[in-house]
Amino acid sequence: MKHRGHALRVLLVEDSEDDAVLLLRELRRGGYDPVLERVDTAGEMLAALDGGRWDIVIADYVLPGFSGLAALRLMQGRDVDLPFIVVSGKVGAEIAVEAMKNGADDFIAKGNFARLVPAIERELRYAEVRSERRRAEEQLRESEEKYHRVFTEARDGIALIDAETGHIVDCNPAFEIQTGRTLKQLKAMRTWELRPPDKIDLARQRFLEVVKKGPSGLAESELLKPDGEIIPIEFASKVVSIASRKYLQTICRDITERRRAEAALHDKDQAIRQAYVDVFSAVTGGRLIIMTREEIESSLGRSCAPIWEIASGKDVGIARDRLREALDGSISGEKLEEVLLAASEAMTNAFKHAGAGQLLFCKSKRSSQVVVTDSGPGIDFSILPKATLLSGFSTKPSLGMGFSIMLELCDKVKLATEPGYTGVVLEIGA
Repeated sequence: MKHRGHALRVLLVEDSEDDAVLLLRELRRGGYDPVLERVDTAGEMLAALDGGRWDIVIADYVLPGFSGLAALRLMQGRDVDLPFIVVSGKVGAEIAVEAMKNGADDFIAKGNFARLVPAIERELRYAEVRSERRRAEEQLRESEEKYHRVFTEARDGIALIDAETGHIVDCNPAFEIQTGRTLKQLKAMRTWELRPPDKIDLARQRFLEVVKKGPSGLAESELLKPDGEIIPIEFASKVVSIASRKYLQTICRDITERRRAEAALHDKDQAIRQAYVDVFSAVTGGRLIIMTREEIESSLGRSCAPIWEIASGKDVGIARDRLREALDGSISGEKLEEVLLAASEAMTNAFKHAGAGQLLFCKSKRSSQVVVTDSGPGIDFSILPKATLLSGFSTKPSLGMGFSIMLELCDKVKLATEPGYTGVVLEIGA
């Protein structure tokens, strides 16, 4: 808003130069520094509106061949929103009413210019409020248009769901494609009804949790299409408020291709793993067996019990002594020392390369098993052949366990390795 002391750009519709001088004097007395242009014909008025920037229009009610109301209509025709004050030497309620009825912001008698400056200040404030409202509306419109473009053009499915009932109230074209349903069909459904039967209860529970607790992280689920096709999805949801009503906004991504790629990669990994299994078994005469963690854990008998936690070099010596006691009576002499050496090798490497480990001992009628496990990074399959078969090979990324020593000293060695777990089972015949 223009404050007193600032330049005030005034478009004055007035045929009297004397009246223009009086008005200028009044504005200066009111603290303004007016920049004024006087016009008295329609042509001059249009040229001034098109060629200049104005803060306010002040127009005489009656001019020869022109009028204040005609000037007001010209301004309105240009879709210009400026404060418009009518002044007149003729005073009468009917004149004031007519001026205000046609859209003037105020009517001031020429003999009462004391009201002029307060009226200008008031109308400039109103004009600023209107301008701010227009800017806000324009920003809102631009924001809505941007959201609409994102909403309709997004490749991910987006759905708006009533937070009270769970009914779908709106969605974008991508969501229609994902679900195999039109928006009209979707509006008759609740969001969890898009899931396969065995996923409905979980989907309803997740919906209620988001409504109650707030945004969910990324999660995976499935959508059931009308033709029975099930597609895997990744989705996230949050609560939004629109016109004082709460909705759940859910963004879904079809991860069918990702699942296919993961499956293909898994198949490739399994093929590589099986190749290692076959090669190690052939090269070692079936004495080195590559297994999974689950296979190793399920193969251990109920008699398998922990002997010692290995968190330091000292623990390796203690565990070795405990293992000697556990093996007493099962094996002795040189064979016992060989098993203890192999176990020490496994424990030392678990401590050195994984930071800690555990020694377990299992005994059955047919054999004894010494088990060393750790929660380290696992052995990289690309260097597993060297780590397991090359005598003296030791490198930190591979955990460097001396499998060649273990194979030489034990009847069988079972190995499971993956990120976060390595298990070595030394098997000794009874």
